[in-house]
Formats: sequence, C-alpha cells, structure tokens
Amino acid sequence: MKNFTTTIGRLASQTGGSDREDYQKAIKAWRMLQEVVPTETENGRMSYGIVQQVICMASNGAFTYGGQGNKNPDFYYGELWGETKSFKRNQSTAHVAASAFQASNSSVPKHRELLQECPKKAKKFLFEKSYDKNDIYCLTGNGKVGDTILDLEEVELIICQKELLVECLLESTNFKEVDIELLRERVGEQEC
Repeated sequence: MKNFTTTIGRLASQTGGSDREDYQKAIKAWRMLQEVVPTETENGRMSYGIVQQVICMASNGAFTYGGQGNKNPDFYYGELWGETKSFKRNQSTAHVAASAFQASNSSVPKHRELLQECPKKAKKFLFEKSYDKNDIYCLTGNGKVGDTILDLEEVELIICQKELLVECLLESTNFKEVDIELLRERVGEQEC
C-alpha cells in the first residue's frame, strides 16, 4: 500500500466513488445534518462511524467498513487492518493511541504505573494495545476547529502504513501522539 494524502472528495473523484449513489446520498445527508444539528457533525464521538463509512464509499470499495470496536478494525484494505483517527486541522499533533489511553479511560492507570516503574514496559504495553494489531492508518482532518464548519468532501486524509506512523510518534507524549507535520512531510517524500 502506498502512503498518500488527499481529501475525501479527491479520493472519491480518483476512484470513481463519487459516482456511487450511496456516496452521493451520504454527502447530501451530511450537509443536511450540518444545517440542522451542527453540533453532532462537529463531535468526533457522534460522527466517527459516519465519516469512516463515507471514506469507504469514497474509496469505491478499496476500503471496506470494519466496525467500531468489537474486535474488528475500523476498516479493511484487502486483508490489512486499518485504524482511523481524527485530528484538528490547526494542531500539529494528534492522539493516535487507542482510545483506552485517553483521559482516564481503562488503560491509563496501568500505563501511568508502568511509566513510573519502567518506561520500556509502558511503551510495550501501549504498542500491544494500540499499534501492533493495525497495518495502516487513516488520519482524518475533521476534528473541530472553532466555529468552522467543514464540508465533508474537504476533509483531509493522511493514509499511511503503521511503520511510517510509528516513526513519527512523539516520545514526549509517551508515544501516544503523532507529529502531523512530520507525517505529512514524510508521506509527501514518498508520493514523489
């Protein structure tokens, strides 16, 4: 799989996904939701599954929807497991570790304990629970930025192999965040 950056709309145009009736209906429905209940489309927890399914439609079958949780990946690329994470367009980093490592979720206490005892064990624990099971990542630039309402087709996508994402993780965040600018730069080098 090639690493690349694009938008949902460009992906749809390039793959023929924009001709799919389900894609066209999903974009129209999203725009209606933005008008009627904008807070729901700006909320990552509320829109996460919808955005993932639209990306799969835009890919015209290259990506297939896996589900949210339940021991399935967010999406498949052939036999490869894919994970989707959103980022805010005005920030230079994004949390890409499993959601269990956010705020005070289930893996945070053990991770903190391991960081105090042995940082190498903490990193191993984080990677086992977050990165090891995935093959590719799709980072979506649809995180809320102020009052800006972004058209779904304009959402930036950074699609990369896990190994490249891992190379761009920040040690200063205990490997829970990726340097978005560095990742874009590294993906751009490979696109040429």
